Amino acid sequence: MRWTTPALLSMTVLICAVTASHTHDAFAEETIRIGGLILTDPSNFNDLGREKVIEYAVANFNAEQAALGTQYVAEYTQIPISFNVGGLSHVEQDLYKKVRNSYYSGIKYFVGPSASSSAATAKVFGDTTNDIILISGSSTAPSLAIPSDSLFRLVHDDTAQAPVVVDLLEQENKDHLVIVQRDDLWGDGLYKAIHDIYPGESVLIKLDPAGSGVSESYYHDVATQIRDEVDQLASVHGRANVGVLLITFDGDAANLVQAVLDGGLDDVLGTIKWYGTDGVAGNLTILDDLTVSEFLSSVRFTATIFEAEDNAMSRQLAEHLSQFSGLDFAYSNSVYDATFLLLDSVIADIELANENVVARDLVVLVANNELDHSAHDPGRNPGDGALGLYTLNGAGDLSDPKTYATLKLVSTADGSFEWTSVSPTGCR
Repeated sequence: MRWTTPALLSMTVLICAVTASHTHDAFAEETIRIGGLILTDPSNFNDLGREKVIEYAVANFNAEQAALGTQYVAEYTQIPISFNVGGLSHVEQDLYKKVRNSYYSGIKYFVGPSASSSAATAKVFGDTTNDIILISGSSTAPSLAIPSDSLFRLVHDDTAQAPVVVDLLEQENKDHLVIVQRDDLWGDGLYKAIHDIYPGESVLIKLDPAGSGVSESYYHDVATQIRDEVDQLASVHGRANVGVLLITFDGDAANLVQAVLDGGLDDVLGTIKWYGTDGVAGNLTILDDLTVSEFLSSVRFTATIFEAEDNAMSRQLAEHLSQFSGLDFAYSNSVYDATFLLLDSVIADIELANENVVARDLVVLVANNELDHSAHDPGRNPGDGALGLYTLNGAGDLSDPKTYATLKLVSTADGSFEWTSVSPTGCR
């Protein structure tokens, strides 16, 4: 929905009028039900850490509403999901059915899904009605940048990450690449975004996204193919000009490294620098496997990921999350702000009390501070949170800030491993 300036002015007048009539002292409790579309498989990429972020955001929101004396209370429900099953249409997927069933049970507003392939399925049902909102904190496929749909994203699509990856490769004179790409919506989109601007020569190897559904020999076959392609490129162009780029999740990366080591392929692949993207960068699962970490450290594994610059809210969030060990908190700032944006947008819809406006139409306006509501702390503007001051573009995706971290896996004095920023200023 596109708002003209007169429309915005009339909406501002209306919301002020509604606010003036809402003294909140005579109102019954107004429960806002939201769901978290949470990948729960602990053996694979999962959202168990992100759920801690949602729970913290909901608790902070409710504390704010109580302090303000409003009637609003957020009620959070976990909706456990799995990755899409290959070969099934969107409407046949379990995720589609869970979003549909949640909607008919009264939950219309969702944080997630985190993965692009899951987001594509969730929005198939979401797009059938105008009162569902999905706000993802980490879905980055460029093909999902669609105006006026049910999916909003507090992260950039991967046409923003691609230049950061290519810049890193060019700085290190990697003119020849073997790219290993997860064969799904996210992998396809990020590969294309990189390939379209990478000036060098690349060889593509696609990786089955079935995860635990593929055999150990499958990863050995892929690792052998990587070795053969690297050997061929290095024999012509020299090892210093060749790199391996992983567009995969952490489980695939770990399985490939283990296959390299088990197959004795490290005599070749251990002499080439490896790179990664946001599917692996900062991941704690990689650190938990010392064998995998040792190899990736030895090949100076470096990866890129969206990371907002430091601010008071992001520090507070990081301090809260530090009490939970063994969980992946990548994109925690985006997930935290997605939760607040969802709730702020619903409240703005309620405060407008206009049957011609639905909450989905207000998300971008609220995020961009073009539409305010009374039920928030005066010190907190909607659109200003753990990401700092942020804005959304016409597709409902993050426009600013556009900052990325470059992380490197390194060994520590006690024999463990850690991710450390090697960006010139911490962010790029």
